[in-house]
Amino acid sequence: MNSDYRGKGTKVVVVRSRAIDPGAAKVAKALSESDFEVRLLLWDRAATANEGGSSRYVQSNYRLRAPYDSISIALYLPIWWLHELEFIFKTNPDVVHVFDLDTLLPGVIFKLLRRKKLFYTILDFYSANFPPEIPAVIRGLISILEKIGVGLTDVLFLPHECRLEQVEGARPRKVVIMNNSPPDALPDGVVVEAGWQAITTLFYAGLLHKSRGLRQVIETVKEIDGVRLLIAGDGPERGYIEAISRRDSPKVQYLGQIPYSRVIEETRKADVLFAFYDPSIPNSRYASPNKVFEAMMCGKPIIVNSEIAASTITREEDCGVMVPYGDSEAIRTAIRLLKNRSDLRKKLGTNGRTAYEERYDWRIMEQRLLDAYKAAVPSYPPQTVRNVDRPA
Repeated sequence: MNSDYRGKGTKVVVVRSRAIDPGAAKVAKALSESDFEVRLLLWDRAATANEGGSSRYVQSNYRLRAPYDSISIALYLPIWWLHELEFIFKTNPDVVHVFDLDTLLPGVIFKLLRRKKLFYTILDFYSANFPPEIPAVIRGLISILEKIGVGLTDVLFLPHECRLEQVEGARPRKVVIMNNSPPDALPDGVVVEAGWQAITTLFYAGLLHKSRGLRQVIETVKEIDGVRLLIAGDGPERGYIEAISRRDSPKVQYLGQIPYSRVIEETRKADVLFAFYDPSIPNSRYASPNKVFEAMMCGKPIIVNSEIAASTITREEDCGVMVPYGDSEAIRTAIRLLKNRSDLRKKLGTNGRTAYEERYDWRIMEQRLLDAYKAAVPSYPPQTVRNVDRPA
């Protein structure tokens, strides 16, 4: 491993245990473009991600095959932590910025031994993400451990205000709300008018898991004429979805695990997005997924279940339709409504795009990130930071 940075600015290591989503890369890019010297470490559990990062930061992938979103990941974590710890100590940064509990422990050790800054982003509060069958005593212990770690951080980033409840009792020095917004892929503000041979297209990209309500959507789409469903991603439900795609194509099509650039491309071309999270999993109730903000950015309506935090945003911004989780009839009604009402799709999409520009644009979140670094890092060079204008 080459531990050399590309310059002599404030050194940052960003660490994420997943190589299949863009959150950590957005942070690395924003910091590197503001003259931080950034190394991004990702755990590439499928051994498929590209190395290199960008011209401004260096990305390293740890290629240890391991499952996503499975309790068996506990068997792999000690190996990952040892690699992460070695990586951090060899690069010796001024700041370690880690994502979620499965990267936190090495960051805490480095902070305590080297007296450096520790920034922490919680996308999923770990103990609340366990299925109900995990004993309460184990969930409680993990929760205590994470809150101890949170109390040692210099800055805590949360994707939604509702997650403050999950870290109640911990005392981080600073908390910053930074929504899961994507960079603007419509710099000209032009929304793609969808419609593929008069067929309404639904699109989903993400974790393929039974908790995401995919089976109900698949069965509903198969019943409605003039609707097709595109699915991308990976997870335990992949085999089932691949079989459905082979049998019922082109009604249901599986695109595989696609790069994020194509996720945005398919979002722009789709008519409707959806995001469902099983509320019996405590963490799901706090879900504020990037799919909601991607739909808003692309000017597309989204269907979400009413039990999650994202439904509050969807309702307040009037950019989608809410249904109860697992209610097949409500899902069917919502899809039919959006299929038959192109004017409603356009209205909801326009509302979402306006809200994105005014309140959720990545430039706004990026400025919050840079402001937090400026306040917490003594060696931050403010004269070199880009001027990130907020939308009017």
